[in-house]
Amino acid sequence: MPFDNGVAMIGNSLGKFRELPFLSDRNFYEYATLIVDPGAIDAELEKFGEAPFGRGAHYWFTRRIKELDTWVGDGHNLILLIAAPIYWEFEFTDEDGLPFSEVLSFYEMPALANLEFRRTTGNQVDYVGPANAASLFQPFLKQLSYQAITSGAGAIQPLLQVRRRTPGERQLVGCVDFYNKGRIICVPVLEGKALCGAVENTGNLLSIRRNVQRTDGNRHV
Repeated sequence: MPFDNGVAMIGNSLGKFRELPFLSDRNFYEYATLIVDPGAIDAELEKFGEAPFGRGAHYWFTRRIKELDTWVGDGHNLILLIAAPIYWEFEFTDEDGLPFSEVLSFYEMPALANLEFRRTTGNQVDYVGPANAASLFQPFLKQLSYQAITSGAGAIQPLLQVRRRTPGERQLVGCVDFYNKGRIICVPVLEGKALCGAVENTGNLLSIRRNVQRTDGNRHV
């Protein structure tokens, strides 16, 4: 029985809650919270054939990125499972008969413009977020592995960081950012019990609020 609390996932939900195909006409606004695994988008694009992808794949990818970006900005919650950045190449002849080529990534969505993602791997993680969300991550810290670290300007709120043996720059593998009225929660790729626990305790994550008020364009900083 799907776990139905206004949460859906773009990716494999292990049958615990609703799955939402990304490259489809399904309405994002049916849900308050979406969990996105960028690797699942890669699998969906492969249904269009091998890279470089053609006009149809480009249409659906760019359309859905715009729709998802608007959905987040309108006050919804995006939980992003931070995978190693994936770039997709598109090549086709446009409507004017001219060659068209473009390389795109999910991480280039405007809602994520404040964040940078850098490929690296590891499994030593510490929780550094607010106390009211600690119970979500503490049971799974030893199971977490990360594929990228993230950084951002302004007031992103740390959740998880690479364990430091010596003093040095903080390397985040989990954080919260805000976009217009919406919230973006970045966490390492979760699997098995950790993924199910994240969904069943979504309220703990969504209780994290902006800790500053000044607005600069679309981004609260």
